[in-house]
Amino acid sequence: MFLQQLLNGLTSGSVYALIALGYTMIYGILGLINFAQGEIYMFGAFVTVLLLAGGRVPFLLACGAGMAAAALLGVVLERVAFRPLRGSHPVVPLISAIGASIFLQSLALLLFGPNNRPFPVQFAFSSLKIAGATVSTLQVAILVAALGFMGLLLVFVRYTRYGKAIVACALDRDTARLMGINVDRMVALTFLIGSALRAPLAL
Repeated sequence: MFLQQLLNGLTSGSVYALIALGYTMIYGILGLINFAQGEIYMFGAFVTVLLLAGGRVPFLLACGAGMAAAALLGVVLERVAFRPLRGSHPVVPLISAIGASIFLQSLALLLFGPNNRPFPVQFAFSSLKIAGATVSTLQVAILVAALGFMGLLLVFVRYTRYGKAIVACALDRDTARLMGINVDRMVALTFLIGSALRAPLAL
């Protein structure tokens, strides 16, 4: 029983960890909580479901399209709801984030309706027994995808030029700007990456 609950916790925790990474990246560079982050993930998931519903789009391609849609929505949200308010009182962008969350929820209700939508499954998942615990290939896929994205993000932040620029902006935006870093571009890139970290959620 303990092993089973441990596996279940690892699977759920890996998904929550990706969501938390999206939150913390944006908080780290702007110092605000993006309350619309969940709605961005929701829209990405809806795009994936709608593409899979027809049965003509491959699963990985649909996930990639949902990931791209979430990333694009995150960039648009940063440009419209947060960038014009940068430098204002901290409460102002906070209210803007709450307003964006409510707006996206209402928009999703109008576009997709209030009913639950089952996730189309294009292939069957098997399971196996390990020391009395049941491990499904779905759990393995979620763990592998989540760990893969976390690893890619770690490499990007530590070893790439843009990743180091994002870290510099998170430490001190004014100093980073004096060093020639385009802060606005780095903030937009952070929103893009933080919003795109939803691909394993489609599983």
